[in-house]
Amino acid sequence: MEITVNYTYRTRIEENLTLSKVWNIEDRELSKIAFEALKIAESKEGLRKLFFKNALGSLCLVEFLDMLPLVLPKKGPFININYLYCEGVSVFREATLAGINNLFHASFSALRSALELIVYHIWWQKKLEKSDHYLDFYSWLYGTGKKPVSFVTVYSEIYESLMFPSSAADITFFKKIYSTLCAYAHKPMLKESIISIKESNDFMVCARLLDYWSSIANDFLRIIIDMLVAFKPQILFPKEIWRKFGFNYPIGVFFDHSNYLPFKAWLGQKRINEYKALFSKDKNLIALLKDYEKKADLPDDSIFASWPKEELVEDSPSDSAETKIILRWALLKATQRTQTKIFPYLSVPHDIEWKNGDAIVQKVEFE
Repeated sequence: MEITVNYTYRTRIEENLTLSKVWNIEDRELSKIAFEALKIAESKEGLRKLFFKNALGSLCLVEFLDMLPLVLPKKGPFININYLYCEGVSVFREATLAGINNLFHASFSALRSALELIVYHIWWQKKLEKSDHYLDFYSWLYGTGKKPVSFVTVYSEIYESLMFPSSAADITFFKKIYSTLCAYAHKPMLKESIISIKESNDFMVCARLLDYWSSIANDFLRIIIDMLVAFKPQILFPKEIWRKFGFNYPIGVFFDHSNYLPFKAWLGQKRINEYKALFSKDKNLIALLKDYEKKADLPDDSIFASWPKEELVEDSPSDSAETKIILRWALLKATQRTQTKIFPYLSVPHDIEWKNGDAIVQKVEFE
């Protein structure tokens, strides 16, 4: 399996952040009409702002990959547990690419799939967080279990189990957007018809249609990002993780400041404050943050000592200790994110067994 990952540790959000940059979209993936569409989007202020906002939201989805844990259960398989999120992000990229290429019906259908995949991920994670095994998930994943739970039940349970501030997208808004996306898979209403909006059946760029498509994509991102924040509220409390753990950090537990930047830009300070006020009463979050703060800060030499000796890094003589740490952190995160994206897709029969407190993983290797 070959997985490509581009990773950047950011200290700021680029003013010229684009969908192409976030999703690493290459020119060979774009049609001639796509270049025309991007040119029109850049020339109109409203569209330009909307495209930038969607690029921010897309970056939030990418950064959330670092919040995907790989928790070892007491028994059974476990490596595919993050499949739904990784697949959902991949499908959203396809939806974005289809929209830029003016393939709007395909884009809306893919947006629906991406929404379902990510919502199912959150639902399964909540369902399994106190379970000794993931066997129910694997039965559902492979279609060998009982009749699957309806999607209505799934998203209803999410809105019932998570806390949302008043400004967040609520279940009524969710139903509205999901209904719109479903329409393109079944029967779009006359007012939702691509030809009606474009007022033509010619394959041409239409600013009004681009605005319609990017607005729906924006609504998709609003729903998902609000869910992700409610699901993992510690993302609003970024940490210099290496200061407490060095380079042997717990995966999928804390956000660093680079992870947090697009969420900060997307939500805005007012909504961040609203979320923080809400979660100040969350006992699990309070305990998590207290445990972090109790851990003593590591001096620089201890942080460097935790770096794998076989991983050589070429430092510049003028680099400060902090710069050298960030460089290693970025390399580590790139490797970890690659593994995070590879594991969910491995078709490797495996099982876990605990002996004397150690996890023994039994699996069959395939070439």
